[in-house]
Amino acid sequence: MHRKLILLLALFSTSVCLQAQGKDWRKTAKEFHNELNQQYGDPEDSPLDSLDRIAFKRLHFFPIRKKYCVQAKFIRTADAVSFEMPTASGKTKKFVKYGELHFELKGKKDTLFAYQNLKLAQSEEFANYLFIPFKDHSSGFKAYGGGRYIDWKIPTSEDVVLDLNQCYNPYCAYSTGWNCPIPPAENYIDQKVHAGVKKWKGGH
Repeated sequence: MHRKLILLLALFSTSVCLQAQGKDWRKTAKEFHNELNQQYGDPEDSPLDSLDRIAFKRLHFFPIRKKYCVQAKFIRTADAVSFEMPTASGKTKKFVKYGELHFELKGKKDTLFAYQNLKLAQSEEFANYLFIPFKDHSSGFKAYGGGRYIDWKIPTSEDVVLDLNQCYNPYCAYSTGWNCPIPPAENYIDQKVHAGVKKWKGGH
């Protein structure tokens, strides 16, 4: 398997811990941020171009805030049909809409869809992997214009936790040549989400 996917699994295992350890949400989010910084500074695993990687010191994050760690209701999608999700390179990747997360953020009700990559789902390592790409009012301003991602896990209950503090930029935010899925229009949060990784302006 491509080393980037192996690394993604390591980060994924950290990010989903929040669902089982809600009381440690701040610590878990901070650990996730630290692991991202370690990855991006690693010559073997960083998505940065060589010059950016040499100069890299850290990613820039919004402050970790409780209001972006929300309780949600997960509803499994019935009779979902697979579809081709476009990527920034013009290619597509096959996904299925696995379920819906209904939550309230800063007093407003919203919904995000969680998708399953059908190719990854064939691997035992990624069988429980779900993908939540989204955009919001900060996309293209303080956040990357192509949207951000959350790695998630198939829940065992309909009562779940969604931590937007752990959203991150696709590799396309840092360099070319990646097949980064473009968030579907249905996954748009109709407000600013100042959480997770900020728009890339260099690692200095």
